[in-house]
Amino acid sequence: MLISVATIPPPASSLSSMLFVDRTAQMYYNVISGFLGFCVRDGVLSRNPATTDRAREPLPRDDQDRTQQFWTPDVRRQLVEYTNERACEAIEEDGLDATQAVQERAFVHVLAYTGVRGAEVFRVSGDDREGRQGLTRSRADRESWTFP
Repeated sequence: MLISVATIPPPASSLSSMLFVDRTAQMYYNVISGFLGFCVRDGVLSRNPATTDRAREPLPRDDQDRTQQFWTPDVRRQLVEYTNERACEAIEEDGLDATQAVQERAFVHVLAYTGVRGAEVFRVSGDDREGRQGLTRSRADRESWTFP
């Protein structure tokens, strides 16, 4: 089946979004349950954990308000103003050596204005896989202003 712009549904309302999530969860459950059933038939598992009563209980409702950002506009404004002031003071006192305050200001601006998630910029403790080290000075390419 080819998908065109005409076949893409408009943004879902809250009710239809919940139905989509329920259907998706049911599809995943069916796939996993089928795979685990295969494992039972093949002798890898003694029983299928997806067929227990607990596994078939209804999913909990997600009534969380997803329109609220973590920082309110006022909190974001205060934080940005604070880091701006600190950076300006550090530059006045230390000139080009005011790197810490300026880097903190840049980091706050990245968090405040780009929509980046914390998991994309903070180090994941105990996870040494490539790309999980967070934003660090050693990973920054200072010529291109990027984090490879």
